[in-house]
Amino acid sequence: MSTVHSVDKTIHQNNTLGIEIDVSHKEHPNHGKLDDSHQSTGGLGNPLRNIPRDRLKAEASLFAVSLGWPSEIGLFQKAALVAQSPTAFEDIPELTEDDRSVLRNEVEHCWRHPFALYLTIAMNSISAAVQGWDQTGSNGANLSFPQAFGIEDKGQACLASGTCQRNSWIIGAINSSPYMAICLVACWLSDPVNNWIGRRGAIFVGSIFSIIGPIGQAISQTWPQILIYRILLGMGMGLKEVTVPVFSAESSPSSIRGALVMSWQLFSAFGIMLGFSANLAVAGYGDIAWRLQLGSAMIPAVPLLLGIYFTPESPRWLLKQGKYRKAYASLQKLRGNDLLAARDLYLIDAQMSMEQNLIQAQGFDKSNFFKRCVELWTVPRNRRATQASGIIMAAQQFCGVNLMSFYSSTLFEEAGASKTSALLASWGYGMAMFLFALPALKTIDRWGRRTLLLATFPNMCWAMGAAGLAFYIPKDSQAHLGVICLFIYLFAAFYGPERGLVFRPVVHWFIPICWDLRRKLADARQILEPYMASRNAIKAAALAKGELCPFDDLVEWWESEYGPSNNHVINQLTLTIVAIHTTSDLLQQTMIDIVKNPELFAPLREEVVQVLGLQGLKKTALYNLKLMDSVFKESQRLKPVLLGIWRRQALADVELSDGYVIKKGQKVIGDSTHMWSSDYYTDAQKFDGYRFMRLREATGGEDSDKKTAHLVSTSSKHLCFGHGLHSCPGRFFAANEVKIALCHLLLKYDWKLSEDAKPDSNWTVFGMTIIPDPSIKLMVRRRQEEIDIDSLESSE
Repeated sequence: MSTVHSVDKTIHQNNTLGIEIDVSHKEHPNHGKLDDSHQSTGGLGNPLRNIPRDRLKAEASLFAVSLGWPSEIGLFQKAALVAQSPTAFEDIPELTEDDRSVLRNEVEHCWRHPFALYLTIAMNSISAAVQGWDQTGSNGANLSFPQAFGIEDKGQACLASGTCQRNSWIIGAINSSPYMAICLVACWLSDPVNNWIGRRGAIFVGSIFSIIGPIGQAISQTWPQILIYRILLGMGMGLKEVTVPVFSAESSPSSIRGALVMSWQLFSAFGIMLGFSANLAVAGYGDIAWRLQLGSAMIPAVPLLLGIYFTPESPRWLLKQGKYRKAYASLQKLRGNDLLAARDLYLIDAQMSMEQNLIQAQGFDKSNFFKRCVELWTVPRNRRATQASGIIMAAQQFCGVNLMSFYSSTLFEEAGASKTSALLASWGYGMAMFLFALPALKTIDRWGRRTLLLATFPNMCWAMGAAGLAFYIPKDSQAHLGVICLFIYLFAAFYGPERGLVFRPVVHWFIPICWDLRRKLADARQILEPYMASRNAIKAAALAKGELCPFDDLVEWWESEYGPSNNHVINQLTLTIVAIHTTSDLLQQTMIDIVKNPELFAPLREEVVQVLGLQGLKKTALYNLKLMDSVFKESQRLKPVLLGIWRRQALADVELSDGYVIKKGQKVIGDSTHMWSSDYYTDAQKFDGYRFMRLREATGGEDSDKKTAHLVSTSSKHLCFGHGLHSCPGRFFAANEVKIALCHLLLKYDWKLSEDAKPDSNWTVFGMTIIPDPSIKLMVRRRQEEIDIDSLESSE
């Protein structure tokens, strides 16, 4: 939680026109604001994104002062601005060139970080290796320790005494006891332990158990003793398994967080391979071999125990404890720069405040924990998500991998291998699992988790099934052991790419939000597919007759550029989002400009009534709405969508009219702020709704000014729709769209600024994007329209 006192703020619930309603509540001054996007998507996004620039700087100052750092006000102001627009730091005037250089290096050299960060990841990777080694230590020992304790479950001795079945249960309990301890105790203790002593403390305690457990097993004299020590081993495994991935995520910068968090899964496989290697290495030590095999698992736990406290503590955990100075010091070590550390400190604090507000807003507090557990099954959406997620995780546990981790050496011995050969075969299994986990680091992002899962899981099924059937090959056949090993290794090869790398992340596919998104995508596909099928049939018929393709539009261009398999649904939805944003942005800003120039209401309404009353709602009528056209173009001039209208890269050297040469490969961007210059427009800083109408109707002057005075016209002066070959092709439709919308609004509604609105407030900048000031609120009321626009003829 933030240490800054909460103050009154206002949530602005925007409708599609940007008209806002006040809902006052309490929250932290610098962050934590929940908006509709958070409620609808369940994501947190950037909690600073909607805060005006001056307000953000003031809140950053308050943040620094409240923490006793008045000398760092300037630093935290810059940090807050960077946290708000992390990719647009080049446009933040408060930053020095040294600041920008640091931020550029973070992007361009994403793997160049301080030693403290890599030490943290190294310790977490060692912890994962300990986990894998712990799993396989008993694998080789299973060949010997039952005889040492008199609990063998095969042979004449147990058959004679009738204890074979009992002994099998004892051996099974010894092997499974670490995981029983994790399930019943360790996973539940991990939360309070993490809360009390932090991430490093939890890993430190876990490493103590990971040393005591193997040593205790190695010196055990009875099977109950080894059972107890394996339970202690499970306590350490559970604490580390829950804590380490979280510790990695909380310490890593966002640019490489995913890759570093994956070190847990990768090095778990590496630890399994090391465990099998150790089992093989000490196999020749006679009666104490099994003790060495069990005890060797403590080897990687020693550097973990000694090294974990040399790493910085999780800054997020320190913030949860209210230890802001220590969190800042930790981030300074992890990021290696004061600005980066301050940025992450401010952003983490903002995210934590937002999380708390989201929890409270949705009723997810401690008092209804058990109710939420029940709702996992009683609420249909939650039940489907729980079932799907549970099936995936259960499939991993029951796919056969645990059999191989615990009993592969025993299994190979049952297949006719000697003890040494069984250990060697198990080592090959561990090596295959580790080596085939490596490709997943690349394929998981290229192919996707779901694709990788669907590609590997069926193959795991037949490979394990074939391995089981191979036991029917006669033992005296040379193919018996070889075929079993072949299919088990194939199983490991298929399991490696999707083990932890896929199963955990793929669960997100089954949460309710993802169900909704896929359902909506399916609805869009259902709408578009009949049209595409008809279109393709017409196109095929024309081509079969030797005729040219009858279509010359965007869809045809997509197919010619990217092939017929191009995803038209995604393309259309993306285009729709872009079109809705720019259209609503212009309409919203024009409404604000009209209300700030209220003398425009009457002439605009008179024009609408006169033109539409005579000509109906036709394209020709919309063309004749000259004042409205001029008002839109003027609003667009003073507030374009972007500070830079288009981005281009020179494919060859280009010499400009003033002699300046743009070199091949250089990138350029068109400056739209020149539209505010008196070099191009008279009184350029002033809003003049009649500006382009006068140019359009002028009897003298340059003819080019008349031609470019329309909303849809482009020129080197007015770049809002681009200019030249790549002018916006949809501007004609967009112009008619916004005019029709404004006609409805003018005829049916009155609007004015709210009483608390700042008269000089207009728009704000986020990076290169200019948006209407989100703090502006319009008061709207219904009026009696002069004509019924809904009944007007609209066909041409």
